[in-house]
Amino acid sequence: MASLEELRIVCNELSKELDQLRTSKGKPPFRDELYREIEGSEEWTSVTGIARWFKNQFRAVMEDEHGDVYSAKVRKAIQYIHRHYAKDISAEQIAEHLAISGDHLRHCFKNETGRTILDYITEVRMEKAKRCLATGQYKLYEVAEKVGYRNSHYFSKVFQRVTGQHPLEYSERKQVHHE
Repeated sequence: MASLEELRIVCNELSKELDQLRTSKGKPPFRDELYREIEGSEEWTSVTGIARWFKNQFRAVMEDEHGDVYSAKVRKAIQYIHRHYAKDISAEQIAEHLAISGDHLRHCFKNETGRTILDYITEVRMEKAKRCLATGQYKLYEVAEKVGYRNSHYFSKVFQRVTGQHPLEYSERKQVHHE
């Protein structure tokens, strides 16, 4: 049977490989985006769960059709969004970071992804919010802050518009399914 130290070493090696793969596909590194999601995750309570988690992460990166399709600037914009979704970000800030005009970035992003930058930021935030809500560990205002909304009422309206459910309703349903 493997020791805890051996498991830690294997997980670190797998994390490095996942980082390299994600970066090559234009996604943010594992540690930047996913590390926070591991905390409190049910999957990380057993060796089988850890293996399943890594398998799913590798599969998701490999199945991501966007990595090789988008231009470098759009991939970098997506990376920026994934790294900074919890902050107040705009297309102008992203464009400034990439040293291009906001109009040019908005045009390229919409052409390549079929979505506006704001829509993409909202999608990323709502996916992160769903994960936080599913744990049942956070109050509504905490989830709102974690995903970049200063106002929990506005966050609730956006969440409801995107998912069709109030965040608390979503959280309660997820809690029932996990019990």
